[in-house]
Amino acid sequence: MFSTENLRFTFPENGITAVDGVSIEFEAGKIHALLGENGAGKSTLARLCTGHLQPDSGRILYNGEALSLRSAADGIARGLVLTPQHPQLSAELTVWENLAIGLHTAKDIAANVLSPQKTQNAIAAALARYGIVLPLIPKAETLDTAQLHWAAIGEALLKNPSVFFLDEPSASFSPQEITQLYGTLRSCADRGACIIVVTHRIQEVLSFMDTVHILRNGKTVWNGSIDSTVNVNLLLQEIFGSEQTEWTAAEVQSDTPPIQADTGTAAGSSNINTSSYTNTPQSDAPSSEHPSAASPSKAALKGTLQSSTVSPASQFQSSSTSQFQAPSSKPAAGLTVSHVAAVSNRGVRFSDFSIDVPHGKITGVVGIKKQGLELLEYLLVNTLKPDSGTIRFDGQPLSRIPRETYAYIPSKRMRNGIAGRHSIAENLYVRARASLYRFGIYSPAAVEAWKRSCSFDIPRSWKDSVLSLSGGMIQKLIFSRELDNPPPQLVICAEPYWGLDRKVQLALLQRLRNLAEKGAAVIVLTSDVDAALETCDRIHVLYRGVLTRFMERSAYNRAEIIAAMMQASKDE
Repeated sequence: MFSTENLRFTFPENGITAVDGVSIEFEAGKIHALLGENGAGKSTLARLCTGHLQPDSGRILYNGEALSLRSAADGIARGLVLTPQHPQLSAELTVWENLAIGLHTAKDIAANVLSPQKTQNAIAAALARYGIVLPLIPKAETLDTAQLHWAAIGEALLKNPSVFFLDEPSASFSPQEITQLYGTLRSCADRGACIIVVTHRIQEVLSFMDTVHILRNGKTVWNGSIDSTVNVNLLLQEIFGSEQTEWTAAEVQSDTPPIQADTGTAAGSSNINTSSYTNTPQSDAPSSEHPSAASPSKAALKGTLQSSTVSPASQFQSSSTSQFQAPSSKPAAGLTVSHVAAVSNRGVRFSDFSIDVPHGKITGVVGIKKQGLELLEYLLVNTLKPDSGTIRFDGQPLSRIPRETYAYIPSKRMRNGIAGRHSIAENLYVRARASLYRFGIYSPAAVEAWKRSCSFDIPRSWKDSVLSLSGGMIQKLIFSRELDNPPPQLVICAEPYWGLDRKVQLALLQRLRNLAEKGAAVIVLTSDVDAALETCDRIHVLYRGVLTRFMERSAYNRAEIIAAMMQASKDE
């Protein structure tokens, strides 16, 4: 049994109490969900329990023994391991070198530290036992976001944790990878490990986990086992302390109806797909293709997602004669990518890539990360230049439009979304800097007016370091900077819902829809099918650098979209 007893922690730099008298028992052999809205104290609690932070008061107990954890190394020595929300690997080292660092507690690795090849082989074999396959020779900087998370999870598993905290582990994963992840975690739990997952994905909680612990304002407000009485609305009401009976996006109105996830047919009067937030699990992925004795079959997983009425594979086969459906009409001018050829440093290739993102619409591109989502993201923000072809916005080269014209929500927010050494205010002002001056003179009045206009509340002093914020709060900061004044004409969103609680997700969805209704061209790049179905008016599926599906909202078919994504994974 791993437990906390009246644990308290206040950040000394700003006096904010993040964990306020938390007492929780985490039973071995189970997968526990740790829920709460952004800023509730979840990540801080995980860091306290693994030695990354030290509590002001209270106790951490393991099998009845009070622990004194002075550092993360102390935690690792006791088998307490954390995979953080934003894994950090040394970019200049190879993947295997990163994984080998600090593995003195893994005896099968330590015996071979003087032989690089033996160490690589030992790491590969150890990862394979968990069904994890990673490129070990390339430098870590070549990993995409999903691979980076797999590397961090693999590094933690190599330490053979007895208590394993994972902070938003599935945020960048495809449906198949999510199934694989929880198969691996279930195997660890079956061998006696205590697994604690910090997440906002409630459908995963209901499908894969055993117990739930909810924090609100740093306090424990609810503990319980997953049974037939636990549903989405109950958990959301406990998370937010609300008596609202339905936590859907029905209040976000549009002229188009929502989509039923299992049939693809329209129903009701709202435009939002709420299949991810009902109490009936929906299938979205076949079982993992990775060979692993440690990972049970999907059917053996407790509470696993149920299969759709029509299997994704059969949907893919039956529609093979019409793999690409062209848009029904020429879209209005906006963002146009025409006949682009480009190659990423990971070897992902576009040969003749074209896509239109019209004004007044939210266009989604869904796919596996390594199939080209990140390459498209970097092309659109001019981080990578195409070898040929054009990228234009309203007829002008995209590289020439002013920064205040477009908004960019990056997939790697800690790397590309903030300046870590600067304050919250300095990070917020970047895009709006020109509007904060009057006749060339810095205007405090303009700054105050701009602060009041921010649509995403950040309950901290703006003088604090941006790194004092939680991951979800950093995402809210990026939204305020990019989506508020001046309102953008083009919005480029990559994995926008990552790490957000449901309330903030709905606020972001409302903001994106408002911008589109006012004429902005919005593109959403994501591996999260449900996020795309809920958010987008039109969806493309990206497979090996080629757009293989196109659907308008009226024709959405969740199973077919997933089948197209999974075919990319199966073919590798």
